[in-house]
Amino acid sequence: MAADRSPQPPKEAWERRKHVIRRWYLTENRTCEDIQRTLENEGFKVSERQIKNRLSEWKFERKKTPFQQYVAMLVVADYYKSCGVDIDFEVPKREERVTYTTQKVRKECERVKKRYATRGQPLHLPSLSHAQAILEQNKISWSEKHLVVRPNVFEQDHPYNGLLSPFVKPAAMLQLFKLANPSGVYVL
Repeated sequence: MAADRSPQPPKEAWERRKHVIRRWYLTENRTCEDIQRTLENEGFKVSERQIKNRLSEWKFERKKTPFQQYVAMLVVADYYKSCGVDIDFEVPKREERVTYTTQKVRKECERVKKRYATRGQPLHLPSLSHAQAILEQNKISWSEKHLVVRPNVFEQDHPYNGLLSPFVKPAAMLQLFKLANPSGVYVL
């Protein structure tokens, strides 16, 4: 038996309401259910699913960060941690960018890992290059939080400017420290 479907309103009718739906969803943080009720009160009958599909078509930002992005952030954070660098992520959310700490990312990944474990499924981590591609594709950037080195390294003139490219390899980072302090006094 086929499920009852709401008739699809014409594209023009959606486009006339696009700006107000965007405001309700992204700025006022209203749910799809609430938007559906408001539209229905205005005589525009659509289902929540139709609203969600339209939000996706319009590429309005999701309210929740997908777990694949959290896992990608964890892979990148672990790589930088192995280099002695703690990083924060800047994640696009609605109309702004939100900072996610590595701690927040780890906590969310633990939650996801437990969910997979209850289903008896392993959680596969992407490679570093794939994780970086996922983050780049979703406009998630990252920057250093703390650099773990002895203070005397920064007392000298050196080419290191405190920013680390997301694609710097450990050997390249080590070379930067050697340039900064030829005596070899550094901690990674």
